[in-house]
Amino acid sequence: MFALGLCSLSIQAQKTEQGPCDSIKYMYDQALYFLDSSIGNQNELHKQLEGTKLEISKLKTEVSRLGKSKNDVTADLEKARKLITEQMQKIERLEAEVKQLSPPAKSSKQKGT
Repeated sequence: MFALGLCSLSIQAQKTEQGPCDSIKYMYDQALYFLDSSIGNQNELHKQLEGTKLEISKLKTEVSRLGKSKNDVTADLEKARKLITEQMQKIERLEAEVKQLSPPAKSSKQKGT
């Protein structure tokens, strides 16, 4: 026997009859599924974020190294420009992903209620 708020159904009753609590149980099951999916997606996006941050850090280190290099300045500057462009593209994609995942801002009407 399980209880859900005011609904109390036996497993046997659940299988044989459609009770008033069936829709509540269905909604609850759907909410759990949505929550599990959201958490899984969040974990996957977190892994991607960490990977992107690592790539950006590597690019930053390489650009810094090239800036300090005393070798062929022209080639190093061109490589640094390409790396900086790549870094900026990664940052822009990361910002777009964060913006997409962020909850929408509340309007002034919602803040007052």
